[in-house]
Amino acid sequence: MAHILVVEDNPVVRMLVEMHLESAGYTVMTAADGNEALQLAEVMRPDLILSDLDMPNLDGFGLLSAVRANRKLAAIPFIFLTIHDEIDVYHRSAMLGADDYVNKPVNRTVLLASISKCLTTARDAGVK
Repeated sequence: MAHILVVEDNPVVRMLVEMHLESAGYTVMTAADGNEALQLAEVMRPDLILSDLDMPNLDGFGLLSAVRANRKLAAIPFIFLTIHDEIDVYHRSAMLGADDYVNKPVNRTVLLASISKCLTTARDAGVK
């Protein structure tokens, strides 16, 4: 099953998302901010990154930009999981190369469907 990197500064949300993913059979790695996530991604090369937007040190937009700029990581599917539902945030996410955008509070069905879609698209494109 796929390895997913969950990047979330709120420990309660991080644990909830981790439980949802593990119960669906995914292997989960976690990070509390974008800097930690970038270091983990470079070493572990996850199959998908699921990231909050508002985080200390390196926010989700900064993380996505760094991932897309890194040749080894650029093709990894990236989903934002956030409370922001403003159209300009959604457009900026798409412009930076996010593959999907899932709103909080976490809906397990929506989250798992988004992950499945992104992993299938990446697999069909020959990523990893």
